[in-house]
Formats: sequence, structure tokens, C-alpha cells
Amino acid sequence: MIALTFLVALQVGQWTTIPPLNVPRQEVGVAAVEGRVYVIGGIGTDQQGSKVVEIFDTQAGRWRLGPSFPIPIHHPNVAAVGSKIYVAGGCHGAINRSRRRRRSSNRSLGNHNDPGHAD
Repeated sequence: MIALTFLVALQVGQWTTIPPLNVPRQEVGVAAVEGRVYVIGGIGTDQQGSKVVEIFDTQAGRWRLGPSFPIPIHHPNVAAVGSKIYVAGGCHGAINRSRRRRRSSNRSLGNHNDPGHAD
């Protein structure tokens, strides 16, 4: 399982150790917006796709749970544009070596500055 334990501090050009994720996962999507690192979905220890979204606050130095993604997803394609995070594609369902199902999500986590955005 991936334990996101390093974060690059580009301002000073050095690696810094951070706390591990609260929910261990691999094959996650990651994006950064306004001093926060968002880790979306992934494959959990149960080998299932995950709805878990975790947010690392770079100022506070800690993780917290964000709003759940609408569907379990792993291998998501994630990008940040301005204050929005987009998830386009990814896989849905359990991991099976003989067959993988793909399902496009094409969902936005919303505007980070939106008062209705739970974070």
C-alpha cells in the first residue's frame, strides 16, 4: 500500500516527511490546490475501489477526510485548474487480474472557494 509520506517543498528544494494517509490506498489520484494536497480514490486493502478523499493541509501538516467521491474509483485521472479539481476517467469496481472494467467519472469536486464546498 502506498503511504504518502513525502511531500516536495519546491520553495526550498528539499523533501519533507509528512504523516501517512488515514486510509491506506494505492493507485490514487492526486492534485494540489491552494496549499492543500487532495488524494482521491484508489485501491484499498480490500482490493476494492475507494470513495475516500483525503486532504493534506500543508500549513497545518495534517490529513483530514474530505467529501466522499460519488463512486468507488481507482486509477483516476486528476487535474487541478484554478481552484477546481477534475476527475476524468479511472476504473470502477474490484481489482480482477483477468478483467478490468473502465468507467468514466468526469466529475468535479467543486470550487474550493465555494461556501457549499465541504472541506
